[in-house]
Amino acid sequence: MPIHYEIQPDQKVVYTTLKGELSEIELADYFMSLVSHPLFHPSFRVLVNTARIDSVAVTGEEIRAMSEATHDEAAKLGGARVAIYAPSDVVYGMMRMYQTLRDESPYDIKVFRDLGEARRWLGLSAA
Repeated sequence: MPIHYEIQPDQKVVYTTLKGELSEIELADYFMSLVSHPLFHPSFRVLVNTARIDSVAVTGEEIRAMSEATHDEAAKLGGARVAIYAPSDVVYGMMRMYQTLRDESPYDIKVFRDLGEARRWLGLSAA
């Protein structure tokens, strides 16, 4: 699954698009790449758009394992707000599981079915 992200330091926002097949390895790689990127700052808002995911090759156990494996790196997100737009039932369920596992994280994460709501929660225009 290709994961593309664009960091806009002047707006303090990261736009992420996932497409194709959702896999645990690529999700973990994305997370590690983002938090170690020199332009990223923990105060940034992150919008993850999963609308272009075609299939899911991730189990609930893999979501748990990824949450545990990225635990130490999660501290680098600090006060970030992460909004995940997930219109698909399957992806929404997986992302809600991840949100629940990250409830004690140093960053705020929320999953949305409506892109406008996700953008507003981040303080972005609903466009």
